Amino acid sequence: MQEVFLTIWAAVDQEESRFSCKAEMESSSLSAVLRYTQENARVVINVSETETRIAREGDYSMRLCLRENCRTQGTLSIGGNEGVLDVSTKRIAYTMTKNSLLLQLEYALHFGQEVQQMRLRIKATACKQ
Repeated sequence: MQEVFLTIWAAVDQEESRFSCKAEMESSSLSAVLRYTQENARVVINVSETETRIAREGDYSMRLCLRENCRTQGTLSIGGNEGVLDVSTKRIAYTMTKNSLLLQLEYALHFGQEVQQMRLRIKATACKQ
């Protein structure tokens, strides 16, 4: 496990934001696990050749499994109420080195008839020792 500096650029329905923090990363040649804290929540992102999994636990909880060009089901829990939501993933792209990860995700969350378009660019770089 190494300490990394994490920056996430997000576009949610075209509204852009940026978040940075220190995080932890474990990586191998084809996969990585990122762990960080954001707004009183713990987030874990698992990246592999075939899918990316996002798990958030906190004031609300969410679990997503993203597979490129596939529609999958995730869960969203708010105030003890849990529901299922569909997730359609358009693109997953990543590059890794021993000390860094660059991940790009494009997906849509389907809440009944409403759709929320998501674009994330996640960059994790090892902190200087």
